[in-house]
Amino acid sequence: MRSRALAVAITAAVALAGCTHPVRTAGRKSASVVVDTPAPTKKPKATHAPVRVKAAALRRFRDCAAVTSDLRAQALRYVGPYGLPAGYTGGGQIAFAARAGGAEAASDANAPAAAPAQPGVDYSQTNVQEQGVDEPDTVKTDGRHIFVVAGQTLRAVDVSGPRIAGRLALSTYGMQLLLSGDRLLVISAGGPMMMPMVRGGGPAGGAQPYQPQGPQTTVQVVDVSNPAAMRVLSTMRVDGQYVDGRQIDGVARLVVQRSNTPIPFVYPQSDTPAAMNAALATNRSAVARATTAQWIPRYSLDAGGKTREGAISSCADTYRPAVFSGFGSVTVVTVDPRNPVPHEGSTVIGSGGTVYASRSSLYVTSQRLPMPAPMAVSRPAEIAPVPDATEIHKFDISSPAAVYKASGAVDGTVLNQFSMSEFGGDLRIATTSGPVSEFPTSGPASTSSVTVLSQQGSALVQTGRVGGLGAGQRIYAVRFIGPVAYVVTFRQIDPLYAIDLRNPRLPRVVGALHIPGFSAYLHPISDTRLLGIGDSVDANARPISTKASLFDVSDLAHPKDVQDLKLAGPGFGQFDHHGFLWWAPKHLAVIPVQDYNVDGPEKKPFAGAVALEVTGTMRILKTFSHPGNSQQQFPITRSLVAGGLLFTVSDGGLMANDVDSLSERAWLPFAS
Repeated sequence: MRSRALAVAITAAVALAGCTHPVRTAGRKSASVVVDTPAPTKKPKATHAPVRVKAAALRRFRDCAAVTSDLRAQALRYVGPYGLPAGYTGGGQIAFAARAGGAEAASDANAPAAAPAQPGVDYSQTNVQEQGVDEPDTVKTDGRHIFVVAGQTLRAVDVSGPRIAGRLALSTYGMQLLLSGDRLLVISAGGPMMMPMVRGGGPAGGAQPYQPQGPQTTVQVVDVSNPAAMRVLSTMRVDGQYVDGRQIDGVARLVVQRSNTPIPFVYPQSDTPAAMNAALATNRSAVARATTAQWIPRYSLDAGGKTREGAISSCADTYRPAVFSGFGSVTVVTVDPRNPVPHEGSTVIGSGGTVYASRSSLYVTSQRLPMPAPMAVSRPAEIAPVPDATEIHKFDISSPAAVYKASGAVDGTVLNQFSMSEFGGDLRIATTSGPVSEFPTSGPASTSSVTVLSQQGSALVQTGRVGGLGAGQRIYAVRFIGPVAYVVTFRQIDPLYAIDLRNPRLPRVVGALHIPGFSAYLHPISDTRLLGIGDSVDANARPISTKASLFDVSDLAHPKDVQDLKLAGPGFGQFDHHGFLWWAPKHLAVIPVQDYNVDGPEKKPFAGAVALEVTGTMRILKTFSHPGNSQQQFPITRSLVAGGLLFTVSDGGLMANDVDSLSERAWLPFAS
């Protein structure tokens, strides 16, 4: 493909691959664009708040009778003529889809066996947060074959051709992959949502029953030992919405949230007192009859021509907060592709949000639901404001089981999984508290902090904290690398803070730098270099261009701006760290990009990727795009290296370029 003029904007703000050395970060003055941005009136200074204990330890249910009794009693307090309050429950019965089938290409089963390829040497892997902790993605490779999902089709690509070696049609959408040897876990977050109310057949007084239908998670195990003849070995459907997953040493832990309880409530047919009271009585009766199966999420597994069902965790491994906050649940469950029956899981009654995992621990954040007033016929539920706090639940995954260990809480909310990091047995978490406004206000200003939590019994207790970061701003990027944290906040000026966490009881800001715009992504290139991707802004904090920045972070207290590259835009970002590729052997960074700024007679929309060489400085090597048609462009979403080739992936197909010259070698359209 010929090079394009780089008029692009970043579409993937990305994450950190595992790094063994602490990297010292920085901010800088922009050399690529001059904007009229007012300087801060004073240098922001992080302040140390007194160490406070703020724990949210959960209580374990003794058995299934305790689960049923407790949740039934709470439901009877809140159930009304329309069921339970929105957000606390709805519907959630498992729906069962058809078994997947597929087509395949000519077999290459008789091809001679090749020596195993080495990750990081012969091929790249998914860009993940922690080394040795794999994350689900739409593309996986073992160095010899690339497995990619687009639409409802799984494809296997032989990198030695390159050629498409096999196809498998699947019945779900939104699929993500985890590869374990010759087994591929295909995880689908999609599922049916709540169906409309079914009219007729209601009880006296005009109440109408409806059938609740909630989201589900589908997990299929695919045998990819012969990519030309891939086949589904098992299909599991789980009651609840897939949140995230991690895989360590070939075994996956999946996080599933069920926000709905499959109780057959009714709606009143009118707003007359008789109809409302009849519906209320029917709904209270439905709650009183609810069994454990309606409170604990379940699964159905089809394998070897047999079907089995059960709960995805036991009642004795179910926990609830001391203060009731809803009927939903979040479950961490172990799934081994060699034995796909979900087992050894733990369930927390509550909500699930952001997931972070080290090799030994998995953390799930949640926002506690506000307490509604008990339901009454005469008025709707009254719900208190949502507290500005984040709860964190810790699970031990050092053994095959996922065992609940402790919970804690911090002020504020997290940005994403990179807001958390475990180091030396402690959890570090970055949050923003308070309202964030584009314009100065007379009210309380937002502020950000980094808190250190240590496990003490069943509680995560605050043992250290540094606050006062970015008054009136919110966090845009976080990167923990060893005992150092880098936090980017933004409203109009971008402060980038370097925080020393070597003493977890006394974290301190040791460096800060203020620049126009913001950085949405930071990636360690070496022990002394940090690559930043973000936006330049005008005086009104509107993005005007996309920038790549290279920082010298050899001195934590005095970071330096080495170079800027202006990547014209701005465009629409997908902010998925899996889309970023850093191939260290060639000092090569590949970033998916888009540019929909089409002002001017010569400009056209662009959706592709840009390749940068990053050493002591940066230079643009090439821009890539995939063939489209008059109706559609195919944005590049992933890139990887295997077999001496750089592959870029879109929903339209897969392109192979020589990793040295970047000249095009092959285009494999998915439509053919």
